Amino acid sequence: ADFRTYLEIKFASYRRLRDEGRGDWYGAVDDRRRLIAGCGLFDDGCGVARYQSVVTRPEWRRRGVASALVSQVGSWALANGLQKIVIVAQEEGPARLYKTLGFAPVATPAWTLARSAPTHEEAA
Repeated sequence: ADFRTYLEIKFASYRRLRDEGRGDWYGAVDDRRRLIAGCGLFDDGCGVARYQSVVTRPEWRRRGVASALVSQVGSWALANGLQKIVIVAQEEGPARLYKTLGFAPVATPAWTLARSAPTHEEAA
């Protein structure tokens, strides 16, 4: 299949998951309500979710926008029943950023990192 077909199938699966209440897309906007950063978070149905397509407009990079978005979305998800969130970074730079947000490496070579819900002792 060509790339367009691949993307159509991929985003159809995201729509299905969203319609089932197992994920959604989130965004950050500037003061003129323009989307400047976004990400998806989708649940596998077993308490584990994965971030999808964490992106920031080039002119807004290195200002903490994606960090704030990933942090807020993840904190909300973990507080509302998810047990673990996984993110796959394509480069070491973003992987370093995700580590500062509480993610820890769980697989290689694709810079796969995970963040778990706090235990009862950690939450206290």
